[in-house]
Amino acid sequence: MGAQEGDILRNGYLIEDISLTQLSECFDGKLLAQNLIGDRNFEFYSKTNAFSENTNDWYSLLYSEYNTDSKIIMHCMFGEKAEDWKIDMVFTDEATKVLDINGVNVEIAKFDLSLQYNFCYYALFDYDGVVYDLRVYSDDENMITDILEKLIR
Repeated sequence: MGAQEGDILRNGYLIEDISLTQLSECFDGKLLAQNLIGDRNFEFYSKTNAFSENTNDWYSLLYSEYNTDSKIIMHCMFGEKAEDWKIDMVFTDEATKVLDINGVNVEIAKFDLSLQYNFCYYALFDYDGVVYDLRVYSDDENMITDILEKLIR
């Protein structure tokens, strides 16, 4: 499949028939996404039109999970900095707090935009050269920290 136009998260080429286990084996560090999603459905985008073991060619890994009581979206951006992906209207001074989750500083912001769920939280952090942008929509206020503790272990 060719390059994705107009979507900054789906930049580059969609690489199909790749497992998260394969990505983790090539990755020179710990790929936390595997803790949360295993080898479940995800999208992986590369700067090249075929899979490369060179992580400098990797662009993003995207995951979403929709349930009757929640929605989870995770964007993993390779070789980026969290500051460059921070959404200013979400991560305001008033809404943002920093939590230590298993030794990792995570910026979390409550965002009151969802009409379907009582709670909408965004979490953003860097780990081993990957920016993790996690968005959780739920009626459970603690779901964001529960997922972060599963992700960062």
